[in-house]
Amino acid sequence: MSGSNHPGAGHWPRRNPILSPPLFRCLLPVLFLAFTSRAQVTLPNAKLDVLSSVSAGSATLTSTPLDLGVINNVFDSNTNSLARTPNVNPAFVQVAYTQARTLRKFRVYLSYGTSYQWWVEKADSQADMESRTGSYAVVTPTNSLASWTWSESDLPAPVTANLFKLNVQRFGGDGYCHMNEWELYGDVVIDQLNITPTNSVVLYVGDTRPFLATGRNTAANENYFIDSVAAWTVTGNIGAISTNGVLTATNAGAGSVYANISTLQSRATPVNVFAANDQPDIDVLYLERTPRLSFDPTDTTYHSGLPTNGQPVTCLAHVKNWGTNPVAVPFEWRFDGATARSGSVTLGATQAVALPFAWSWETNTHTIEFRADPDNTLAELSKLNNRRVIRSNALLVGPWVEQSLYNYFHNTQYKLLDGANSFEDWGQRMVDRWNWTMHKAAFPFAPDAFLDDLSLDEVVIVPDNALPLAGGSAGNDPDSRDRTVDMEWGIGIE
Repeated sequence: MSGSNHPGAGHWPRRNPILSPPLFRCLLPVLFLAFTSRAQVTLPNAKLDVLSSVSAGSATLTSTPLDLGVINNVFDSNTNSLARTPNVNPAFVQVAYTQARTLRKFRVYLSYGTSYQWWVEKADSQADMESRTGSYAVVTPTNSLASWTWSESDLPAPVTANLFKLNVQRFGGDGYCHMNEWELYGDVVIDQLNITPTNSVVLYVGDTRPFLATGRNTAANENYFIDSVAAWTVTGNIGAISTNGVLTATNAGAGSVYANISTLQSRATPVNVFAANDQPDIDVLYLERTPRLSFDPTDTTYHSGLPTNGQPVTCLAHVKNWGTNPVAVPFEWRFDGATARSGSVTLGATQAVALPFAWSWETNTHTIEFRADPDNTLAELSKLNNRRVIRSNALLVGPWVEQSLYNYFHNTQYKLLDGANSFEDWGQRMVDRWNWTMHKAAFPFAPDAFLDDLSLDEVVIVPDNALPLAGGSAGNDPDSRDRTVDMEWGIGIE
């Protein structure tokens, strides 16, 4: 631009003096802080995620030697997992933090045996903990708890230390200490708020879905459970959410869920709610044998759990009206193919009833059949779920299902166009296919294939995340106390 008459031509500075190298280097720390600083919130009495601290290298775990499970199971928020000692009693689990933590409360869940006693010690070093000198102290009283229950101890004042040690002593039975859960609560600083689930959620009107909130300290690379202190919001007029993060879908539409604590807010999870299936349909869910008799697992004759010859028994037909209007339903019972009883019952909107058929038990095989609307006079979604047939001495099957999944089956099964309209209908389909397969499994050494039949005998609906109800695994042991069915299975939302 030399020779130009433009004012200042040829004199435009090559470098902006504000960003000259010396000054830019001086501003680097300020710019870094401006773009990396985060709002922080201090929370008292939050549940610590011990395993995230272990992963971050800020805590280590030690314990009495174990012969079943791993020490991480004690901190996984799952009372169905455990760490067991090899007949060592008392036992301990210790958390050692690299930086001191201020704690306010402990919760403990132990199993097997009759009862336990437990207490917590603290120290600032392993030497003090082992010698019980200096910073060492017992911070809780000796607490008693019945097996398979929670026990908690709130500290009269916050306690700060690097090491916390849980001690347990079992009473009743052997000396195998079963340690399921130990929860630590204390003061934390978070600069990030997250919720789960994070992916888009699909619900139907009437469904519920729990959301969980975790706080994170990004510098420490640690997480904390903070459901009880997060404020929850649902948008789109699709439902209501409780203070502990349970969303109830009330209206079809699109919305989202997010949480906030003070100045921190989580990302929003999209939620789509669809209208529930309320089409008219009479559904024969299953036939139940009563009285319910528990089998004895030590009986090698396999006669326990069965009625005796001549004993009065009643078969109950569980029938549901899925529609929103009352309907009069004709029905009939058939015994070995012959009509044994007929009648009519009026079912209110979404009402379920149990209709009885009484007879005297015989050990030989009989066929029991129930038909709703036997003459097909009702207008309804499906006609293929109006009839159930069982063998009187069939092996009994009982699924336990969590509520949201139960609802989901009713809202989606009918779309398969195979006559199913409920979780029970799906269960009947599985049992029918199982029976078909067993009766086809003939071999030279078993020319008659399987001699037994299966029958769907009960369906137990439980709250979400409730399984298992009495220890064991959710799938194989939904309720280990129930021995009235020959096979049980748990099906949860996870």
